[in-house]
Amino acid sequence: MLKTRIATAIGLLAVLLPSLFLLTQVQWALLMAAATAIAAWEWGGLVQWASGKRVAYGIALGLLAVGLTVGRPQLVEVTQTDEAIALYLPALAFWLLVVPLWLRFKWPGRVGGAIVGLLVLLPAWLAIVQLRVLGPGYCWRSWRSSGSRTSPPILQARPGVGTNLRQRSVLERPGKEPSAPVSQ
Repeated sequence: MLKTRIATAIGLLAVLLPSLFLLTQVQWALLMAAATAIAAWEWGGLVQWASGKRVAYGIALGLLAVGLTVGRPQLVEVTQTDEAIALYLPALAFWLLVVPLWLRFKWPGRVGGAIVGLLVLLPAWLAIVQLRVLGPGYCWRSWRSSGSRTSPPILQARPGVGTNLRQRSVLERPGKEPSAPVSQ
């Protein structure tokens, strides 16, 4: 069993590390959409759905992520945060308001399984995709370095953010003019 887990971890690292550094932002979003489809299939097992329903849910959620990637590329390229906030706020409300009640009253896991899966998995997909551009600790670093007592910059619109890691200089220092984008 341990050998299988180690082999799986090595296989995932062999795929994810090069992908993290070599894919464009849209390609990364599509790869993470595939991972989200697998997570949705697993979610179906968690809420005890039959095999066919699990597969259908995984495909549906994966296609929804692909549709958002293709139809709204500014969402995954972090050039428009208003739409991202529209996806994050329902998830935040779910975690802060519904989950404590769910745990308190011990509601069965099947209650609203598809909606709960959507509230958990789609924002997680978007966060993974957007954090690749923003980098670890972006929100905290930029908020602390500005000395501001207002809301963190991630909650404010950030036009002109780059589309891949080569253009990260746009995000490195708040208040500083971004350097010219790197030609590709």
